[in-house]
Amino acid sequence: MNAPTGPFRKIAVATDFALTSSHAVTLASAIAKRSGGELTVVNVVAPAAYSRIGPDTATLERAAQVALEAAVIRVRDDVPAARGVLLRGSPADELVAFAEKESFDLVVTGTHGRTSIDRWLVGSVAKALIRSCHAPVLTVHDAASEFRHLLVATDLGPSSERAVEVAAQLAAAYGARITLLHALGDDAPADAMELAHARLEEIASRIREFTSQCDVLARQGSTWAEISEEAEKGAYDLVVIGTHDRSALSRWLHGSVAEKVMRASLPPVLSVRAR
Repeated sequence: MNAPTGPFRKIAVATDFALTSSHAVTLASAIAKRSGGELTVVNVVAPAAYSRIGPDTATLERAAQVALEAAVIRVRDDVPAARGVLLRGSPADELVAFAEKESFDLVVTGTHGRTSIDRWLVGSVAKALIRSCHAPVLTVHDAASEFRHLLVATDLGPSSERAVEVAAQLAAAYGARITLLHALGDDAPADAMELAHARLEEIASRIREFTSQCDVLARQGSTWAEISEEAEKGAYDLVVIGTHDRSALSRWLHGSVAEKVMRASLPPVLSVRAR
């Protein structure tokens, strides 16, 4: 067995058994295998979301349990001790509460469930996890490759420090390259670009203690638009972005960047909450 590597040792992945959830489970399994960590596959049965003429609660729970057991069996080649947990209630509320209670250090979720009877993982659940979980949240909407090139968005301040730290640890574990990106905004002063480059190089020098492959980009424009445009070039396997919640306004301003990037970019997005 390989020695444990990477920052994530206790991982939860939410599934609604749709295709994007399958991609999320596959990626979570690969991360757990590499790190030598634990993996918990979670489904939430939400009877209130179904029509009165649909299946009763007991039928829904039996079907979910069968599908959950099948999902766990599929990942046990990578993570023999993987387990499944079936919860009941509001998916967003139950997943956030479970993640906090169990102290996971990574929560993985799909972003676009599209099954005919279960659409609870379409944005609102991922958004709730990003806003409320202390653990980093990895959102996935397509098949993902191994992490070889990470795009790390930074605001150059404290809210991004933990995101940069986690990204550096991932780069060391995967032998990956990091590109640091800072977006200055449309109305930045004339000298802002030079100052941003200098600050990015300071951060990059710390990252190079983990990986020698680190370069920097400073762009002028909307934060989420610049991150999404760069991410969509196809050169990246993962986007890492920091979030924080110092106030209701901060949650809206900064959390919304992570949420917009999550919806727009093609690679998985790792949202890391500030300490």
